[in-house]
Amino acid sequence: MLRLSINDPDALARICHALSTRLRLDILTVIQTDGPLSCQQLAQQLDCPLSTISTNIKVLEDAGLVLADFRPARNGSQKLCSLVYQDVALNLSAVAPVSERRQSYQTPVLIGNYQLFEARPSCGFVSQGEQGLRIEPERFDNPYCFLDPERIQAGLLWFRQGYVEYHIPLPDRKGQKLQRLQFSMELCSEAPGFNSKWQSDITLWINDHEVGTFVSPADCGDRRGLLTPAEWGLGNTQYGFLCQWEINHQSSLLNGEICSELVLKDLELQGGGLLRLRLGVKHDAQHVGGLNLFGHEFGDYAQDILMTEIYGPVLEPKTRPQT
Repeated sequence: MLRLSINDPDALARICHALSTRLRLDILTVIQTDGPLSCQQLAQQLDCPLSTISTNIKVLEDAGLVLADFRPARNGSQKLCSLVYQDVALNLSAVAPVSERRQSYQTPVLIGNYQLFEARPSCGFVSQGEQGLRIEPERFDNPYCFLDPERIQAGLLWFRQGYVEYHIPLPDRKGQKLQRLQFSMELCSEAPGFNSKWQSDITLWINDHEVGTFVSPADCGDRRGLLTPAEWGLGNTQYGFLCQWEINHQSSLLNGEICSELVLKDLELQGGGLLRLRLGVKHDAQHVGGLNLFGHEFGDYAQDILMTEIYGPVLEPKTRPQT
């Protein structure tokens, strides 16, 4: 059962928004009755465009009401949607003071806005401007292309081994204490063309501390990505997996599972300073299978790298009354 309280307004608003349309309620009903189902199966049953179903599944997935994961299929893998909760309980009593409510802030980071990199072939990027997708073969398998000023408009970048590092401003949120720090992005392995059985160990570091490693099962190209431009031909990487790392005061999580003992205080974060995010494939990884990183107009998810800060109040220590 999912328990919601007005004391956590961000979570309550997210769930209420996810349940606020008839279509999303119909999606939940069909999954409950016939699931797990693919987006295409849902589109057929609800007589609705696939793009509309995918967009609404993303809302339900972000709210934690639907789990969309890849499962083995006849031709590689298939993304199936299932319910996370059967019941939702709502508590509207015991309203906490505004000063004690948690607040969250999101910072999008363009995938091409890296400050440091090391890239080994196969590598490259494709950019998107006012004239549409720019595919320039001279950028492919040339590590120096990562210095090209047009990288800031990258819709998709890839390399077989190495890293990209981003420097992200961390504002000083006075009067609040950071409780959770999350990073989400769409990525997959990098194989020649694409390969549904191509593993890669993709690692995230924050401020030179290793957070955890996602073992990507594939370089996904068995279908066109929901957002991938038509100019990017089939036979190339098309979409990836949405991954979320979280660091809190107890541990670090990858897609909801503990991945390391790293905690927030280990990062020595300072409000008003810079946070260094590095994403890469180690040269001595068990699976050196490369990395594809998707921007907001490629793949299945309309986002670049997304950093989320979740804060709570700074609690003053209680003092004993004088006698």
